[in-house]
Amino acid sequence: MTTVGYGNTAPTTDGGRAMIFTLGFLSILLFAGILANAGGVVTAIVDDGIDRANLSKLNRPWASALFWGSMYYLWMVLIASYYQWWQEDRLEDTIDYADCYWFSYISTTTVGLGDYYLEHGVIVGQDLLVWPLLFLFGFVLLSSFLTKIAEFLASFFPSDKPTFAENLADADVPLFPCLKRHHTARGGVIEDEVEGDGGDEEGAVMKEDGGDEEGAVVEE
Repeated sequence: MTTVGYGNTAPTTDGGRAMIFTLGFLSILLFAGILANAGGVVTAIVDDGIDRANLSKLNRPWASALFWGSMYYLWMVLIASYYQWWQEDRLEDTIDYADCYWFSYISTTTVGLGDYYLEHGVIVGQDLLVWPLLFLFGFVLLSSFLTKIAEFLASFFPSDKPTFAENLADADVPLFPCLKRHHTARGGVIEDEVEGDGGDEEGAVMKEDGGDEEGAVVEE
């Protein structure tokens, strides 16, 4: 679901692989959608708090990118420290801290090369809560950091041109072939007619007068 995939375990039966093809693929879509929005939501909340504290200078693109990059780095340090303790406590094995940080990095970036992973045989109940929370919050911090990095890079290329989404919204092109859009000479009345079976037409008419919306009338 998180696309980490260390590779230490994998399905070998047709049924197991079928679950990965179906449920696994749907889970990845849901996870990607949630993670993509999580970074924007978290950064918006923090930015609003900074503005309310009259510290707007910290919301500059370079400052925000530095802040979220530092937060992500510190969280990887926390994961690495916990992994080092976990290995010593469960497996009585001492791992170099650099390798623990490497494990933290490949896990939070979902690379999951498989050279370091969590041994299934020693996992207990609390690990099913602690490790997912550590990784999930690391994903959110990474998403927030990438969001601010994108804003920082975009600040070097200012543009007054509308975005692709704005162009698409303003384009006089129907989204579906059966949808025909007609504009009056005033541009104040827009009629969308949908051609149905048997030649019947159903239209939705929205009238605007001086910018005020009077309502929507559906004719059958």
